[in-house]
Amino acid sequence: HGLGGIDWNYIAEPLFKCSKATGAIYVMYMTFMSLCLLNTITGIFVDRATKSMQQNREVLRLQQDITRDRRIDALNECFGFSGSGSFNDVLGQEAVIVSKEMFVECHGHDRLQAVFEELGIHVESKKSARGVFNMVDVEREGVLNVIELLYGLEAMGGTARQMDLYQQGRMVRTINTNVGKLCQLLAGRQANLEVKSETQ
Repeated sequence: HGLGGIDWNYIAEPLFKCSKATGAIYVMYMTFMSLCLLNTITGIFVDRATKSMQQNREVLRLQQDITRDRRIDALNECFGFSGSGSFNDVLGQEAVIVSKEMFVECHGHDRLQAVFEELGIHVESKKSARGVFNMVDVEREGVLNVIELLYGLEAMGGTARQMDLYQQGRMVRTINTNVGKLCQLLAGRQANLEVKSETQ
């Protein structure tokens, strides 16, 4: 059947009676046009779906940025950092340091508890606060800047895989730092040995 029109057989039969080649051309033409029409309709739907997905991603990204900025403000307030700013503003401020003692003492702060609740983390005592900080402080330095603390808390509030990836990433950075220091130490000792060998 045609697409909502006359039956194709009514047109094809007389054409085939006249010439098989003419009938074959008609069939190929109608098939080609039908595929083009379906492809066009499919393309329109796919294009609209793609644009809608991109818009949804932009909205979600904006919501995530707003949420992260709000969490940054909460952490700044809890740990006595003067002023507030967006995530990007605080990103370069390495002086914003939170020690384990600060985290434990401030664990009951209303805004910090709101962040915990939002992320699904239960911190009801100083003991549990120490445990949370130790999980986030993969390098066991006893201090974290606000960004590291936020990343760690968000990873804890996510899936186990997210927390594993966060901890592995911190461990890799620690290993890279230690390897770099070791290379510098070995290079210094090698230089000293070369100087001693030249003087002898």
